[in-house]
Amino acid sequence: SNVEYAGTTQSIGNAAVYGNLLITASGNKNAIVPFATQGNFTLTNGTFTSIVSVTHSIGGNWLMTGGTFNNTNISIVFNGSANQSISSTGAFNNLAVNKLSGLLNLVANTNVNGNLNFVAGRISLGNSNLIMGNAGTISNANPSRYIIATGDGTLNQPIPAGTNKTFPVGLINAYTPATVALAAGSTADVIHVRMLNAPYHGGLSGDVATNHAVNATWLIGENVVGGSNATVTVQWPQSLELTGFNRTLCRLAHFTNAHWDFGTSDLVATGPNPYSVTRAGFTDFSPFAVSTYMALPVTWLSVNARNDGANNLVNWTVAGELSNDHFEIEVSSNGSQFTTIGKIQGAGTTDVEQKYSYVHYNATSPVYFYRIKQVDFDGKYSYSKVVRINKGSTGKNAMTVLNNPVHNELAIAVNASRAGSGMVSVSDAAGKIVYRRTVKLSVGNNVLDLGHFNFASGIYYLVFNDDNGNREVVNFLKK
Repeated sequence: SNVEYAGTTQSIGNAAVYGNLLITASGNKNAIVPFATQGNFTLTNGTFTSIVSVTHSIGGNWLMTGGTFNNTNISIVFNGSANQSISSTGAFNNLAVNKLSGLLNLVANTNVNGNLNFVAGRISLGNSNLIMGNAGTISNANPSRYIIATGDGTLNQPIPAGTNKTFPVGLINAYTPATVALAAGSTADVIHVRMLNAPYHGGLSGDVATNHAVNATWLIGENVVGGSNATVTVQWPQSLELTGFNRTLCRLAHFTNAHWDFGTSDLVATGPNPYSVTRAGFTDFSPFAVSTYMALPVTWLSVNARNDGANNLVNWTVAGELSNDHFEIEVSSNGSQFTTIGKIQGAGTTDVEQKYSYVHYNATSPVYFYRIKQVDFDGKYSYSKVVRINKGSTGKNAMTVLNNPVHNELAIAVNASRAGSGMVSVSDAAGKIVYRRTVKLSVGNNVLDLGHFNFASGIYYLVFNDDNGNREVVNFLKK
């Protein structure tokens, strides 16, 4: 049955069990005693409030499309036996999940300013974000009570410098929480986390790693780019360990600058089941994965290029190789479309550092971009970072937007005439600055990953000002 509160100012004064409860008219609806619904709670108008502390139980969906939810004294428990959903334009204070079956699905971005308590059951984010407030806390999550975060939705939590937060996320069949600690002196930030169901050679895409790794990827990001000194801990169950993975020789790998960074030393996972591993010193965020060292085909240590008269020399060094057939050298004039110009045989499988070089003869154009394609014996492949040669430098910095038009990730190449720092800013067609970041440059080629560029489609202008007074402006298209 439906019970509708359609008056102007009313009290909900009976500790009743409703079928569907609807609040549809203007004015205050003061719920001064706890109530329960077997069906949906709907708020389309007016103010839902309470002058005393109460806890309401919802057995169906939470449907708020209008009105005001004054949540200060109100706690909400979702305890239905089937799947439930939250679609709310207002924030929750305290929210509890007490579901013996079914999922609590978010179908819109949801804010929790107080405590999110897992009594039983799981939340599924889908493509919506769960946003914890500055005083928000999450309690009692465990392998059967957590947040499924395998869609585009993220769990967002603010982390002040010198503190840490645990993100109780997981796959549909596995609890894989991550903990992020920001060192003192870091920029306070909002960190967001979601999951992929596998590790990929290309970070977010490409071939899936099928052995020597944990079968998951942690996507960790920050709202304020830069200023972080973070320690990251990830956890996984034994059921996610792929063939060949060794817990005593594992690495917490970080995909940055178009390749996996495995760190400098092996780590021993702590356990027993579930297991976890920790690595410190991260100054930016991106995909993270756990693997036995060399689970991915090569570990890039360096890639660089320099001009030698009419020729260009490309050099690269790898820490080791796993089932590596060969390398293909690719060149581009714009940083987007690449052509293969050479091939060098790989070393197969080895844990010994290998150095390679290739000469591009008669390289007469003023600008060249190079990258190395590594190809496995089974045809799978991965790429190195992109490096640039700018012949005939005038002392100014040469800048190019990579992968123009830009889809989701913004990256630029800067050929610096000297080491220093600079400011990168992006403005839209109306002149409004939508992005700003300070960067450091080394002499020569610098490829800078500026992260997600989630803005509307259109023309944007990227401005680079270095500390020597040089200024360069290029435009790019966001699709």
